[in-house]
Amino acid sequence: MAEEIRVAIQRELIAAGGTPDNPINLLEIGVTLVQQGFNQVDIAVALYGMEANGIVHLISGDRVVLLKSLLIDNSGANVKNA
Repeated sequence: MAEEIRVAIQRELIAAGGTPDNPINLLEIGVTLVQQGFNQVDIAVALYGMEANGIVHLISGDRVVLLKSLLIDNSGANVKNA
C-alpha cells in the first residue's frame, strides 16, 4: 500500500500542475486521495516519507512542492502506470 499511495500522491500533484515553482495546496489533492480509499494518516505518513526521500517538500499553508517525480521521465512521458 505504501507504494500505491506514493504513486497516487504524485499523480494528483502532477494533475494539479505541481512543479518546484508551483506548490499545491494539500486540500486540493486530499479529497481525491480520500475518495480513492486512502485515509488521512496514511497520506500524512506517505508525504513525510516522500519528503525524507527528497521527492516533495512540505511548506507552510498546508502546501506541498513536488521536487521530482518518479513517474515522469525527462521528456515528460509517464513512465509508471501503477
